[in-house]
Amino acid sequence: MYTQLLQILFSEDHRFLTLRAEGIPDTVSTAMMTFWSDPAYQSLQSQLKLTPSDWPELIGLLQELADGHKKADGLELWSNVAVASEGLVDVEPVAAVLVALQAMAAWVGGLGKNLFFQPWEGHHPGWHLFPLIVARNLVAAEAIYSARFVCETASGFVESAKGAPFDLELQRVIANYESVLASAEQIHNDCVDELAWTLHANATAQETSFRAELAALFWTAGDVIHAELLSPRGPADYLPPYTMVRSLVDQNMRTLSRNPLIQYIWLEMKDRGPFDLRQHRVLFASINNCFHCHPLHQLDDMAPMSLCQAYARVVIGALRGRVEETDRRELFGAMAILSGLVKSRAPDAYLRIAALTHMLSDIDAKDPLEEWSSQASMAADIVQWADRNGIYDPFERVLDIPFYGLNVDSIDALEKTMDSIEAYRLANLGYWLTITPPFCHENLPSDLLEQEQMLLRELRGARFIRLLPHLPSHYKRYGFRIDEALDGPPTGAQPVPDKIGLLGFDPFDQETGKRILNETWKQLEQLHEQMRITCPSYAQVRAKPPSSAGDFVSALRSHHI
Repeated sequence: MYTQLLQILFSEDHRFLTLRAEGIPDTVSTAMMTFWSDPAYQSLQSQLKLTPSDWPELIGLLQELADGHKKADGLELWSNVAVASEGLVDVEPVAAVLVALQAMAAWVGGLGKNLFFQPWEGHHPGWHLFPLIVARNLVAAEAIYSARFVCETASGFVESAKGAPFDLELQRVIANYESVLASAEQIHNDCVDELAWTLHANATAQETSFRAELAALFWTAGDVIHAELLSPRGPADYLPPYTMVRSLVDQNMRTLSRNPLIQYIWLEMKDRGPFDLRQHRVLFASINNCFHCHPLHQLDDMAPMSLCQAYARVVIGALRGRVEETDRRELFGAMAILSGLVKSRAPDAYLRIAALTHMLSDIDAKDPLEEWSSQASMAADIVQWADRNGIYDPFERVLDIPFYGLNVDSIDALEKTMDSIEAYRLANLGYWLTITPPFCHENLPSDLLEQEQMLLRELRGARFIRLLPHLPSHYKRYGFRIDEALDGPPTGAQPVPDKIGLLGFDPFDQETGKRILNETWKQLEQLHEQMRITCPSYAQVRAKPPSSAGDFVSALRSHHI
């Protein structure tokens, strides 16, 4: 946790970014020296030299404290340091954060592997103090990204304690974290308001405006209609409502780390008019950060060109009405090299890039409407792939893009379009339709039904494991029978005795959950094929739930009014 906190702090929060590039300011050094000169803390200062002169020394000190390599006195004195650090907030908030981080690092290093230990009798009381004070000081220094991380991690851990919903003390601690988180969110909201207002005011039809960039943000988020209205094909005086722009900006800022196509559109606004993006310091630090948590980030690192940057320039140019040939060649060249990897690792990004290249291409051999229909089918396939693999990162509206190009000029075309939309909807319901067996008039063999029910229970369990990272921490508490521990890890589970203790393996291992999920889907498909011999209609519905217009007509005609 502590290492991740430092990574967020020194890469996304603007006041701490300067420490890396420019060193520790004199005002911060002076405030820290004054604090550590207090006689109450002389023993700590003499042993550990807690006033670093530059950024490498600062990071080295924090890491050594957190790793337990540097220790001095007990945690009670460090608790006093943490509490006293709040007095620095009004003097120098960055210094207040650094002192609180030193105290928290000493606490983390003191607990070592037991930091996240949650026995039945309760966790270490330091969870109620050290992260909370760090979070408060971070908010005072406008370090909202790291403050958000600390609050969510600590409150989630405290909430997972035994009896937390009924323990008044734990509820008080959780409320304290929620209060700090609310303060961080208020800063975020104020910054989003300011940026959205500025972007909205500078999205007019003038040549120097950010109108095309705003359209590109809408298009990449899946809102093709408003992107088209802002393009040269739309009314020159059109502007979307401020509330819509504000919602778009807020969503962008919250998902930058997992949405590099959006991030690079924002980066194209950097260091050019009509307004200076750098002036929005809190949000710009995140916009300008080099994330490494999305497959496209990894592909950009290994490829000779940036696919994300090429996409951003082309989509902005397309919605401005002119695409530079060099940008077009770079995008098409990047896709020629990386297409397969993008499709397998980031299918939602692949769909957006494919839709953009289709919009730009002069298609001779293929019917353009057929291409949009093909991409609509791809969107349904992506949703089904995510559903089958237990992937719950939200796609938002990005997969809607090809549906805006579908044909409705005739009854036949409209019916085909409705079938595409229904297939898209059905793909998102795949799991729920599977675990809810349909009503059947046929006599189903009891042994096959029993096999199906057993596999459905396995499917529910594997899906729950895949869902766990998106659920509150208390869902990870579990009990087990002693015979389960004595039997050892199940087939495919990775033994980790040092981490898990008596059980000897992680029952919520994500790779194991994904493997079981895939195996169970395959076994269900095999079972439903086997059912075709004795109950073909049931097997057909299980293999392919009805979703076409023809299916609806047949269902309506089967009911007598």
